[in-house]
Amino acid sequence: MLKKIAVIGALSIVVLSGCSTLSGVKDAKGSGTNRLYNKPFENVWSETVGTVQSCGLNVVSTDKTKGEIMAENGMSAFSYGENVGVFVKPMGEAQTQVEVVSKRVLATNVMAKDWEIEIFRNLDFRLR
Repeated sequence: MLKKIAVIGALSIVVLSGCSTLSGVKDAKGSGTNRLYNKPFENVWSETVGTVQSCGLNVVSTDKTKGEIMAENGMSAFSYGENVGVFVKPMGEAQTQVEVVSKRVLATNVMAKDWEIEIFRNLDFRLR
């Protein structure tokens, strides 16, 4: 019996140690994929919020002054979900940098979607 409890405990630690949260996504700012747009911040910000929503993600919070959009995708038949952070930063009057950080809720979930590609594809289309 003690062996079973030890095995279950060890497996729980392995599974739960790879979990991500929206707070963890914020902390990962600077490690995602970046793209530079030759558009002013105001245009890019509004189109980025719309893009995240149109991709089907649940927008949890937006902070325009910090340039942060936090979103999540819930559990599905193929995934335990994903946490996504999009960071929009003005780079002068006519350029804006967008960074997308996409993390699996559970690190062992190999079927989780990487939202970086879809968000940038849609944002590129909106901003062309």
